[in-house]
Amino acid sequence: MSQQEDRELGREFAEHMDPGSASGFDRFATFTADAAKAVGDSLGNLAGSLTGKSLEDRIQEYSEVYGEILLHLNDRMDGLEKRQSSLEDARLSADIINRLKEMRKQDPEFFTVEGQQQIRSQARIARILSILAFFASLAALFAVIFKV
Repeated sequence: MSQQEDRELGREFAEHMDPGSASGFDRFATFTADAAKAVGDSLGNLAGSLTGKSLEDRIQEYSEVYGEILLHLNDRMDGLEKRQSSLEDARLSADIINRLKEMRKQDPEFFTVEGQQQIRSQARIARILSILAFFASLAALFAVIFKV
């Protein structure tokens, strides 16, 4: 018998004895493959440490990540500066604040919701009356032109 046939016979025997479990040969093969991979990774890490390549790779990775973070922070700061400058432009001067206080003393209803609703309804009525006046004047114009 050849070595390959011996292995096959051993696998078949192990499967018949304990079906569903891996044979000793498979476990040994898996163990040796994992061990070889671990040794290869360790040697790669050791070589990278000795040559400085792994350190260079980490520095490059961190530089990219922190560069993106800094760019994002810079964009945020620019946005905040624009917002602050627009708020400074919209800041009320002391004169305007004093005038608003005087208006509130003169007409306290102006600064309430009910007062604003009343002003809106009066504006709506004035708009309707102005539209009616426009059409009445237009009708009077046509009456004068065509002498109806």
